[in-house]
Amino acid sequence: MRKTTKELFGEIKERIIVDLEENEVICEHCNGLKMKYVESNGKGHVEYCNKCHNGKMRVCKHCGKLNSTSYCGCRGEWSEKEYIRFSKAKKISYYDYDGKILMSERACDVSDIEDYLYDLIKNDENYPEYWWATEKDNFSLSVDLYDQINNNEFVDSDWFDLDNEWDDRLTQAQDLIDRWAHDKAFDTYTETWKIAIDLKPLIKKIKEES
Repeated sequence: MRKTTKELFGEIKERIIVDLEENEVICEHCNGLKMKYVESNGKGHVEYCNKCHNGKMRVCKHCGKLNSTSYCGCRGEWSEKEYIRFSKAKKISYYDYDGKILMSERACDVSDIEDYLYDLIKNDENYPEYWWATEKDNFSLSVDLYDQINNNEFVDSDWFDLDNEWDDRLTQAQDLIDRWAHDKAFDTYTETWKIAIDLKPLIKKIKEES
């Protein structure tokens, strides 16, 4: 007697052997098949398992949560990654750093962290012993009128052969745009894991003065 797809799936689920590595378990939704049999409106069909990628789930060694990838995002995993970043970063004393830092996603002077640390220490709360440095970049717009016109398919190439009056006007317009772009330029700061600011000298000073 010919077996149904559902029956075949049932047999395979009982016989399949999945090689598991450390911190891996068989996906309970597909039993390691990567696919599952689904019944809907009296009909059955096979579809890929939407809970895993290869029939296996990863068990986070920090929180025990099951994930379809090796990434969990829990606090324990984040702390481990942060420690690795810190161990590889160049360390610089708070008093030797003269750049900006990010606090609540806002660029601040490094001295702004003093009040923050003071309040944490005063209230006997946990406080950081280091802070990530930032890298500076300048953002400005750049518009070349001649290039814009030359690359415009609706502008005839003979346009540039007009009298010098238009050429002078373009030069003046380009000058205005350049000055406007220069005035509107601003510095941006992004956190870098290359440099860690050592706050322990500052913490020691705050405790001594408290």
